[in-house]
Amino acid sequence: MVSEEGRYKSIDGLRGFLALGVFFHHALINFSFQTGGVWKAPDEPFYVMTGQLGVGFFFMITAFLFWGRILKTGCGVDWVALYQSRVRRIVPMYVVAVVALVLIALSKAAGSGEIDEWSVVKEVLKWFYFAFLGAPDINGLPHTFTINAGVFWTLAYEWRFYFALPFMVALLAISGRWGVYLLLGLYATLSDEKFLFYFLGGMIAADVHERIRSGIRIPSWLSDVLFVGAISVLMTSFDTAYRATAAVLSTVAFLLMLKGGGVFGLLHTKAAGGGELQHLSAAWHCHHLVSEHCKQGWFPLGRVELLVGRLVDGLDLGGSLRPDV
Repeated sequence: MVSEEGRYKSIDGLRGFLALGVFFHHALINFSFQTGGVWKAPDEPFYVMTGQLGVGFFFMITAFLFWGRILKTGCGVDWVALYQSRVRRIVPMYVVAVVALVLIALSKAAGSGEIDEWSVVKEVLKWFYFAFLGAPDINGLPHTFTINAGVFWTLAYEWRFYFALPFMVALLAISGRWGVYLLLGLYATLSDEKFLFYFLGGMIAADVHERIRSGIRIPSWLSDVLFVGAISVLMTSFDTAYRATAAVLSTVAFLLMLKGGGVFGLLHTKAAGGGELQHLSAAWHCHHLVSEHCKQGWFPLGRVELLVGRLVDGLDLGGSLRPDV
């Protein structure tokens, strides 16, 4: 058996590798954009999956941790504390990332023509709303979103999940947990946003994990072997992670990881669970391709951005995504 602490240590380690996969995915897209002028997903399904599966698992982890907490506490959730923790966790690094993006965009667009100050102000302000108001070009700079690889859209869906939690808790009291799952599953099925299945998968994983963690005993090495096998199937047999079947298999893989030994200890190493990869996971929205643009002429700004990101994470202003947050 794996201790509860070990299970969540595995999640921390997994987040680091997921961040690396998403970064690699966007690096390939950025290379294609810089050489061909087109921002599009890689042609090879394997490279598509490195990014999409990473995003899907990030959504799943969020749902797993917060829905699991709700199932344990029932309706006695301190919503004020929950939302305060999310603000402290996300907002500081997000503001740093947006400020860096805006400065780079204004620098790149400088001298391109007349400036409509009010229009620029409105464009800049929209960037501070977690992509809810779009990601407009700043001062006429084409494809401004490419400066940070357009990653902010995921935060918009994270916030939507947080805002939906009180309503799901109310529905939980009326129809039970399967009423919540069926409604979310129906919404995801009818929606074009198939990545919503990963939120559902995380919620179901939290439910199943709570029910079987002391009842079903699987050798950790066998769980790790099956997890690697499931991930291998996902990476080689799917051309997109944003479909129900991929989300189902990902949910199974996630549960296997929780029952395993950190993928033969890999996810429990200092580098993965408590070192550089964990810092990268916590601040990947803040750094990402902004750092690459800084290297191309804004190196001092890049140093400041990286330093602030590390300080935010190092001071643990919002805590990590642990069950007690």
